[in-house]
Amino acid sequence: MSVELKRILAAVDMGPQSTEVLEWARWFAMLYGASIEVVHAISMDLPPYFTETQVAAFAAGLKKERVGLDRRLKRLAADVLEKVPFEVTVVEGTAIEVIHAAVQRVRPDLLVIGSHGHALWRRLFLGSVAENLFRDTSCPTLIVKAKLPHDGVQRILCPVNFSELALECSRYSKAVAEKSGADLFLLQAVEESGVDVDSIRDRLCQWHREAGVAHPRVVEIVRRGHPVEEAIAEGQRHAISLIVVGAARRTLLGSLVIGRTTEQIVRLSPISVLVVPAGATAIVPAHPAEHRSQTA
Repeated sequence: MSVELKRILAAVDMGPQSTEVLEWARWFAMLYGASIEVVHAISMDLPPYFTETQVAAFAAGLKKERVGLDRRLKRLAADVLEKVPFEVTVVEGTAIEVIHAAVQRVRPDLLVIGSHGHALWRRLFLGSVAENLFRDTSCPTLIVKAKLPHDGVQRILCPVNFSELALECSRYSKAVAEKSGADLFLLQAVEESGVDVDSIRDRLCQWHREAGVAHPRVVEIVRRGHPVEEAIAEGQRHAISLIVVGAARRTLLGSLVIGRTTEQIVRLSPISVLVVPAGATAIVPAHPAEHRSQTA
């Protein structure tokens, strides 16, 4: 799989996590030589009983605030992004509206956004709004859950099964791991009792070798347990800094569907999560390489 990131969109709310969002965007931008557009939403949510005079006064104040926010955001972006080329946009509207519009305009290869901050933005990834965003966004989306390590991403975890979507995520994860020099952990969780774990491990290794996912720094792991619980536990066990999961695309409606496992990982993981839509990138021939494997 070929992963090319040329345009990155970073959505910030000017809260405490904004710096973390920009640091993650910078890491990917430096890795791929990409540019970054930083977008911030400022909304005018007025009570219905406001008079025309009050609305006009509030709008004037909002315009002044927007100018100040634009300056603050440019200073923050310059401090964090350093030599990475960037642009800053402050737009009136709700967070979800502004992000949708920015995605349509920028056509980013990666969207980076925080998982907590101001109350409105906290809700962005904790309910139906998050699902709507993923359905309408065709690019990979990174939900920042923790600070970027000082030495960057050194370990990536990709929970897998034998689905085509999992295979795409494996390939995407491998491409990023090879580009960054990170270790890649492919985790298969087995819930059914009485299943031969060794046979699952052998099947998993063969499946990924045939798909061109293996490379010198891959660790293939099979654990007994719930996929979400095992993914989070394995992430903490190996000091993972990035988890990669997938979102399927409905054939009929052309929209993305967040599976239950992906949704729960996004909600519960303390580790940053990269959601990759099905068909996000093109497949290219891969070279064979050695790999390791582990079982519970």
